[in-house]
Formats: sequence, C-alpha cells, structure tokens
Amino acid sequence: MSSRRGERGQTLVLSALLIVVLIGFVGLTVDGGEAAAEQQLVRNAADGSALAAVYSLNKGSTIAAATTLAGQVLTADALPAGDLAMTYLDSSGAVTAVAANVHTVRAVVTDQHRTYFLGAVGVNSLQLAATAEALAGSSVAAGCALCVMAPGGSGIDTGTGSTMTVTGGPVVANSTAAAAIAVGNNSHLAAPAITIATGGGYTLGSGATISPVPANAAAIADPLAAIPYPSVGGAATAYTAPVGVSSISPGVYSSITVGFGRTVDLNAGTYVVTGAIALSGSLIAAAAGVTIFLACPTYPTACSVGASGGHFDTASGSVLTLSPPAAGTYAGLTVFADRENEAANTFDRSTVSVTGTWYTLSETVADTHTGDTDSFGQMVVETLTMPNSSTLTVNRVGPGSYGGGASSLALSL
Repeated sequence: MSSRRGERGQTLVLSALLIVVLIGFVGLTVDGGEAAAEQQLVRNAADGSALAAVYSLNKGSTIAAATTLAGQVLTADALPAGDLAMTYLDSSGAVTAVAANVHTVRAVVTDQHRTYFLGAVGVNSLQLAATAEALAGSSVAAGCALCVMAPGGSGIDTGTGSTMTVTGGPVVANSTAAAAIAVGNNSHLAAPAITIATGGGYTLGSGATISPVPANAAAIADPLAAIPYPSVGGAATAYTAPVGVSSISPGVYSSITVGFGRTVDLNAGTYVVTGAIALSGSLIAAAAGVTIFLACPTYPTACSVGASGGHFDTASGSVLTLSPPAAGTYAGLTVFADRENEAANTFDRSTVSVTGTWYTLSETVADTHTGDTDSFGQMVVETLTMPNSSTLTVNRVGPGSYGGGASSLALSL
C-alpha cells in the first residue's frame, strides 16, 4: 500500500514538472510570438524617430525640437515616450548640442514587454531594443540638391525655353518673394520635391511647367555651416597660364588667368583663390580631387560682411571641369566660398561640368549666354540665374557630394 502511495507521489511530482515544462513551451510560443511582433514595432519606432529628427534638423530646427518630433513617432506607435533615447553626434563621433554640427542622429528605443505564460517560470518581462542611425546636418546638406539661400527676390530664374532638371534631392528656395522661383516661357523645372519659404511663391510663363507643385515650409539654415575654412600656408600669387598646357599645384592664389587656347590642369588638393578665376576660350581640365576655396584678399582672415573675393568668370567657349576629393575633410566638396564673400560667378558661352558640392552661400551663380549647357552636383548658392534656351542639370549623388549624398539609415538590434 505504501508502495502505491509512493508511486502516486512520484507521478504527481513528474506531472507538476511536465506542466511547468509545458507552460514554458507555450510561453515560448505565445510570448515569443508577441515579443517578435513588438520587436518589429520597436525597430520601426527607432527607424522613424531617427528619420524624424533628421527631417526636423534639415528644416533648420533646434535639437530640442528634433527630439520632440522624434518622440511623436513613439506616441503614434503606442509606445511610452520614455522608451526613446536620442543622441546627436558630430563628424568625429562626439556628442554635440549644436544643431549645425550634427552629423549623425542615433535613436535607441528600449521597451519592456510583459509576458503572459513565461511569468509562471519566473520570466515576467522581456527587454526589446533597437537602434537606428541616420546621417543629418552637414552630411546631407539639409537634404536639398539645389539650395538657393537668398531670403528675398527671385532665387531661381530659368530663362525662356530652358530646361532645369534636379535629381538626388529637392529644390529649396529661401525667398519669400512672390516670384521666388521664376520659370520662364516654355521652360521646365523638374525635381523630386520643391519647397519655397513660407510666404514665397512661383511664377510660370506661357507653356512653362514646374514639377511637382512647390510646397511652402520654413526657410532652411545654412546646411553646411559646420564645414571649417581651410588653412593653406604661403603668400598669394597671381598665376597666368602660358601658351599650351600647364599645371599648377595647391596653394594660395590672388588670381588664376587662363587665356585663349590655353589649358591648365589642377593637381589634387586645396586651392585658395582671393580674386578671379578667369577663363577666356580656354580650359581648366583634369582637375580631379580638387577643392577650391573662394576667399577674400584678407585671407587667412575671413571676409568681412559684404566683402567681395574669389569667384569664377568664364567666357568665349571656355570649358570648366572640376571634381572633388574622395576622402579627407573636404571629401565631396568641390567649390567652397567664404560665407561672407558676395562676389558673382558668371559663365558666358561656356561649358561647365562640376561634380561634387558647389557651396557658395552668399555668392550668386549666373549663366548669361543663350544655349549654354551646365551640370553640377549639389548646389548651395545665393541665387541661380540661367539664360534662354539653356540646359542645367543638378545631380546630387553620394559619395560624390559632400557628406555622401542622400541620408543613409543603419539599423542594429
């Protein structure tokens, strides 16, 4: 009799153990499935938060405003706001509190998922986490392929019978004028998106098209404000190209003059020019791996407000071909003007082909000859004016543009 009682006791113990094991398996199935679904939600929330913060910064907002917008993503996903931790890093990977210096936005979402069956075996919750990083600030240059920074007047003028095609990012015009963008008769402007500062508008001539229809938004801040000015030693010299083909090396130049029928090759490196880069029926070619900094005659002292310094002046069938460095501080940056330099860049009867980023914040760019064809990578300019019957292509692509082109996203768990 006692033997049977012992067997019954062993059976009860074994049954209890089997029930615990069974609950564990059920918990793994049910709670594991629930956790997997919520893990995807957490991952999506991290992704969306990083991109929302980048979007906010690209509109010129503060870090606090960017964080607030990122938090709204969690609210929309029914996750606690406290699950989100935002970090803003500069190009060296250090934490920064300056919006203009932000290179990378990191969003970490950590959520405690309450279990149902696994609680019976002592597992009351599962921690779910996801990290998303998005490039921002200077690295994407405010997201725009063509950034026209003048706060008033006509920022973009296409001329008549012209075609302006922008790819790799939107067109942004900071002007609040009624004709912030003027598309002339039978001209066409196309881009992935077009934004005009709040209060600004656009005009269309007869037979003209603009695609898509521009939207209004807050004006953007200088998208490349964090880029440092180059430090290049030596006294400024004036260079006049000799007959035939010549080459020059990086340094400081008060002017570079290339006369009719002459060709100058620029060796790779950083050039500082405080006056005109003047071409007349000539070529600047084989200029790969080059950054040209348009400074003022006071260099290395920065330009004073309203000063005029380095600029381009091409005419009479000239050809200008430039491409940027692939590595280093100025990777992807081809032309860079002192932010206070208000000189005018003029192209007349010229063929201009500049890959990488053309960044002349306070300098205008104008082509003045009917029928010219110009192509650029990303452009950040004061104003842009094209002549009649012209063709302009702006194609912002990474890694050819400063910061590697369009925003990238990396996710990790």
